[in-house]
Amino acid sequence: MILKFAVFLLVFFSVFAGAHVLVGARVASVLGLSGAGRAVCWSMLLLLGTVAVAVQFLGRGRMDAGAWGDALTWIGLLWFGFVLLLFVGAIVGDLLAWSARFVPGCAPSWARWIQGGALLLAVAGGVAGIAGALRAPLVHEVELRLPGLPPSFDGYRIAQISDAHVGPILRDSWVRDVVRRVDAARPDLVACTGDLVDGRVERLEPIMAAFQGLRTPDGVFFVNGNHDHYSGGADWNDWASRMGFRVLENSFAVVARGDSRLVIAGVPDLHGDVPPDPPSAFAGAPEGFRILLAHQPSQARSAQGLGVGLQLSGHTHGGQIWPFHAFVRLAQPIVAGFSNVGDVPVFVTRGAGFWGPPMRLFARSEIPILVLRGR
Repeated sequence: MILKFAVFLLVFFSVFAGAHVLVGARVASVLGLSGAGRAVCWSMLLLLGTVAVAVQFLGRGRMDAGAWGDALTWIGLLWFGFVLLLFVGAIVGDLLAWSARFVPGCAPSWARWIQGGALLLAVAGGVAGIAGALRAPLVHEVELRLPGLPPSFDGYRIAQISDAHVGPILRDSWVRDVVRRVDAARPDLVACTGDLVDGRVERLEPIMAAFQGLRTPDGVFFVNGNHDHYSGGADWNDWASRMGFRVLENSFAVVARGDSRLVIAGVPDLHGDVPPDPPSAFAGAPEGFRILLAHQPSQARSAQGLGVGLQLSGHTHGGQIWPFHAFVRLAQPIVAGFSNVGDVPVFVTRGAGFWGPPMRLFARSEIPILVLRGR
C-alpha cells in the first residue's frame, strides 16, 4: 500500500510539474516576456502550484482555519483546475500553430496569436466550469426500461444521491437545499451510492445532520465510496445507521408491494476495509427483482450471472471537467447514463457535487429521480 501511494505521488508530481513547465513557457512566450518578466511569471506559477499541493495534501484540517483557510482552499483547488485546462490549451495551441505553418499565406507571427487564443479559451472554460460547479444539482426524472420488473413496481421512484463530497467547499446550506429538493420530488426510496463526504465525522456531522430530513416511504439506503473510506468508512457507516439509513455492506434488504419484491443489495467500494462481494450480498435473498448499489460502475463485472436487474453507481462525476472524461473511460466501462456491463444493466449518475477543483465543464451535476418501468 505504501509503495502504491509512493508511485502515485511520483506520477502526480511529475505530471503536475510538467504541466507547470509547459504552461509557464507558453504564457511567457505569448506575453513576450524575457529576463525579469519571465522570472516573475515562473515565480507566480510556482507559488500557486505550491499552494495547490499544500491544500490537497497538507490541509486536511482546513475546515477549522476560518476565512484564511477558506481562501487558501479556493485558491489551491481553483489553480488545480486552471492549470489542467491551461495545459490542454497549451498543447492544442502548439498543435494549431504547427499546423498553421502549412497554410498558404499564414505568417509565422500568427503562432503567438494562435497560442494566446488557445490559452484564453482554456481560461474561459475554467470560468464556465466554476459557474457549472456552483449551480445547484439538476433534480430530474429519468425513466429506465427494465425487463422483468414486476408490474406492481412500474412507476417506482428512486432518488439517487451520489458523489456529494460535502466538506471543504459544499456546506450546510447546500445540504439543506439538496434535502428539500429531493423531498419535493417525492421518491419512494433514496439510494446513496457513495462519496457523500470528504472529511471526518467529528468535523462534518453537524453539517450532515440535515440529511435526517429525507422522508421516503421505503427509506434511505447507503453504501460507501472510496472517499467515504478515506474519511473513516466505518465511522460514516455508523453515522448512517444513527441517521436511520439502511447501511448495505455485502447485504440486502427487501421492499414489498403485495406479492412482488425488490431485493436491494449493496457492496462496499473497492478501496474499503471490507472487500465487496456481490454473491454474498444476495445470499439468502428471496425471489424478486434485484437491484445492486455499488459506488463504481466497474463493480458490475463481479456481479455477472447473479440475475441483477439494475445496478446504481456514481464515482465518475460524468468526467467533471472536459476533456478529462476521456481518462475516466480508461478506468470505468460507463462514464454517465444507462448501459449494460455484461449482463448487468447499469445506471451511472454524474453526481451531485464535485471533487478537487470546483469546476464542472460539460458534465452538469445531478440528482436523478429514477422512474422504473417494465417492458
